[in-house]
Amino acid sequence: MGAFRTRYRLSKREAEVVDLVLLGYRNRDIATTLGTSPTTIKKHLTHIFDKVGVDTRTQLIARIA
Repeated sequence: MGAFRTRYRLSKREAEVVDLVLLGYRNRDIATTLGTSPTTIKKHLTHIFDKVGVDTRTQLIARIA
């Protein structure tokens, strides 16, 4: 994941969100795990999708795999 984070210039928190998406967590579950709100997680995902050049979680997972 470190190379992926570096390649797409993800923040540490964005990389944590990606890790949890890969584990199948929903936004609510990610928010609970990271101690934040689902709205914040949605914003992180928007930034991640923009940086990686994808539109969906499925595309994100495919890009990482």
